[in-house]
Amino acid sequence: MSNVVKFVGVFGTGLLLFSTNASAMHRVSEFFNEPELAAGKLFSPMLGCENGNLISGGYYLDIPPDNPAALVVSASYPFSDHVWQVVVRNISSEPVAVQITIVVICS
Repeated sequence: MSNVVKFVGVFGTGLLLFSTNASAMHRVSEFFNEPELAAGKLFSPMLGCENGNLISGGYYLDIPPDNPAALVVSASYPFSDHVWQVVVRNISSEPVAVQITIVVICS
């Protein structure tokens, strides 16, 4: 089974991936920070594969300690053959900081 990415499980708000052909792939991750996302607004960071195709992706969202129910991830999906996008919405009535790490697996 080459180039197969298997879902292993979710830990908190992080996604864990396992690949059966890790030697042919590489992982790229990037931290994104939005210091003040207004109430009801979206934050939509993207991360891509510079050299190669996107195999899979995921994210880890740091939950705000003062308002743990303020953020909802409404989407996490391949935006194109090379880019992964995560969409986070502030569902609270106050501005909140968003800190998220996106991870992609590239061929």
